[in-house]
Amino acid sequence: MKKTMTLFLGVCMSLSMFAQEKEKFSHVSLGLRGGISVMRDYGKYNVIEDRMNYLGGANLEYTFNPLWGFGLDYVYMPYDQDYQDAGKLTGLAHEATAYVSVNLSNLLAQYRSGHWQKLNFYGNLGGGISFFDYDNTMSGQKGDDKCLVIPAGLTMEYNLGKVFAINLGAEYRWHKYTDMKKDMVGRTGYDNYGFMLATAGFKFKFAGSKKHVRNISYETFELARAYDACAPKINALQEEVNKEKAALNAKIVEQDAALDAQNQQINKLNGTVKDLEDKMNTYMANVASREQRNAAEIAAIKKAQETVVKEAFNALEFETGSSVIKSTSYRSLDKLAEVIQANPSWRLKLNGYTDNSGNLEKNIQLSQERADAVRSYLIEKGVSAAKVTAEGHGPENPVASNSTAQGRAKNRRVEIKID
Repeated sequence: MKKTMTLFLGVCMSLSMFAQEKEKFSHVSLGLRGGISVMRDYGKYNVIEDRMNYLGGANLEYTFNPLWGFGLDYVYMPYDQDYQDAGKLTGLAHEATAYVSVNLSNLLAQYRSGHWQKLNFYGNLGGGISFFDYDNTMSGQKGDDKCLVIPAGLTMEYNLGKVFAINLGAEYRWHKYTDMKKDMVGRTGYDNYGFMLATAGFKFKFAGSKKHVRNISYETFELARAYDACAPKINALQEEVNKEKAALNAKIVEQDAALDAQNQQINKLNGTVKDLEDKMNTYMANVASREQRNAAEIAAIKKAQETVVKEAFNALEFETGSSVIKSTSYRSLDKLAEVIQANPSWRLKLNGYTDNSGNLEKNIQLSQERADAVRSYLIEKGVSAAKVTAEGHGPENPVASNSTAQGRAKNRRVEIKID
């Protein structure tokens, strides 16, 4: 999770350098949402039923440009559980978080138009504090407390017009606490609790007389910035032309006897004006050059593809002591398969590794099976078998010390090499 968060924040910091246009667009929006939540806890001691509850919330967001924004979020989230043995847990969490939101649609498809421009997908990641009350009749504990919460989610938003938009979202909220349910008296050790959220809501954009930055494509935003950069030079050229014309007209009135000479100056000046206008038109054409936009688009797509490759193998997990890929890794591997098929020239080599625990031959066999499992998955998703090879290396080339559990976990991996 730490690697994924670091990569995500790095992308956001890079995107902040793209655009600083704040005068011609509105940026503030207010959102309301409601939905359901399902509590997921790990290391529980009792079988539990009934985990679904309703929730509500609001957020205030400042969208810097069509690629990313920053927001503050509040969620009102009741939770309750029935213990199969005896007793009931009733709880209520008030959660305040700050988050970064990235417009994935504008990031991956900057030159959309029509109805497709109205549909946007946002990736959100943040952190904050959860204040919760609890009443557990099984353990007899009742009170209130607080803990760290990290929300991560994906939102699909459709712009209905200049001011309103509707959205659907899916979110996972991770909580760090010692026994958040208070179901074990005197219990030690840490349990992590999570909530899966499904929500629907709407967004109100404070647009005023300006366009809101959430309603435009990145292409439109870049053209506005390019025009603003050119406008001072164009105005300066126009002022220079106007001054020279005024001076020449004054000389014509004052010097009728030198009319022929003045006419020659006028012709010369008109030629200068024509040259300036030609230079100005050429400059504007270069600014709007489609080739330049295509180069920026290719660079953005390439960067996004590299991100998909890194995320796929950062998120890759197997069942313990097995070559069976966990279902949580399917989504990232599906994206990886799409990227590979979109790049026919790519050739991939999958290298499987283990730690140095146990029998060497079994470790080599397990590393080979895991690399083969990833290769088979990609082939099933449409990747040509000729493009992918797999090889197991056992405990070779460790990336961390095998003397600690954390180091051994890092050494149990599958790496990708692209040629």
